[in-house]
Amino acid sequence: MSVESFTVRPVDRAADRANVSAIDTSFETRVVFDVVVRARGIELVERELAAPLVKRYSMAEAFAAWSSWDEGWVAHDSSGAACGFAAQRSE
Repeated sequence: MSVESFTVRPVDRAADRANVSAIDTSFETRVVFDVVVRARGIELVERELAAPLVKRYSMAEAFAAWSSWDEGWVAHDSSGAACGFAAQRSE
């Protein structure tokens, strides 16, 4: 088993924007959940797909004008590429 080392540090919104935005968030799934509305509630029903579905989320949204986090951290590997990002908003 190989364990890759990485470093976590506070994010610099300007300097880290491109690197964080390039994080690959893709994943593959063979199931989705359908929302079924009932008379007195809703139900999530798992449905298997005929073919795998690849989903991706845009990390660039973390830096959108409407994004309202106060503190953030970026994880980067030994090459300097961002491999993780977390943020939180203080109330």
